[in-house]
Amino acid sequence: MSTFYDEAFQRNRGLISLDEQARLARSKAAIAGAGGMGSIHAITLARLGVGRFTIADDDVYEAANFNRQAAATVDTIGRNKAEATADLVRSINPEAEITVMAERVDEGNLDRFLDGADLFMDGLDIFAMPARRAIFRALGSRGISGISAGPIGYGAVWFVQTPTSMDLDTFAALSDDLAPEEQTVRFLAAIAGRGPHLRYMQTGKVDSATGAAPSVGLATHTASGIAAAEALKLLVGRGRVRPLPWLMHVDPYTHYSKRYYRPLGGRDPLFRLRLAVLRRFVPNIRTPGAPEAVRRAGGH
Repeated sequence: MSTFYDEAFQRNRGLISLDEQARLARSKAAIAGAGGMGSIHAITLARLGVGRFTIADDDVYEAANFNRQAAATVDTIGRNKAEATADLVRSINPEAEITVMAERVDEGNLDRFLDGADLFMDGLDIFAMPARRAIFRALGSRGISGISAGPIGYGAVWFVQTPTSMDLDTFAALSDDLAPEEQTVRFLAAIAGRGPHLRYMQTGKVDSATGAAPSVGLATHTASGIAAAEALKLLVGRGRVRPLPWLMHVDPYTHYSKRYYRPLGGRDPLFRLRLAVLRRFVPNIRTPGAPEAVRRAGGH
């Protein structure tokens, strides 16, 4: 560790040992999506002292991103999200090694995206199921853990997939023969099929045709802080991680906090019940016909 790095992260002492800090400096996080979640993941991990990143996103910043995306400012309107986020990380740690991919992650560039990664952070839009599934499927064979944390109302839900845990497809009953809209509905049912947000959120505002969904910055920051705690445990090798089929949900607005253990994953009869409830509360999820919904990679 350089003199600058040691000084920049000295306030971590007492929570992170010198040896653990050195491990973080060598660690590499692969972040897909640099919008509401991915951009904040990058900044939170950078402030922990993670020293290496791959950041991928093909989208550009616009005014509609200002309420929740870390690198969204008047100076970055029209700029690629991955590039702007990388610049923000470098402003925190100029020694950070960053690979920028101004493109969507897909089967064709998965190897490049995950090259050398110690951890995957999911910053993809809720509707980007083909990319999400492709990445999570690839993690197991590469011995990489993945963290997915996202805003739900004023709160956050998160899960961790490790090389030895249940996989995302099993947890959410996902398969290649399902239409994109059905994959999104099942993913939502798996992670947010119940909870206090259904009582106060205008779920009719969720619309797959436009890629829009209600989201506020306080929730994305909550989700990112939680995800960073899980990342810290995985990268330094201490602390208990509860991977899939565990799912966690917190909602500061209602003082709600719950841990779910779902060992049957998508085979649980209650999963079908959550699907039915979700279809009633969120009527606007349909096959994304508009290219805008498919294009966006970092919305959350």
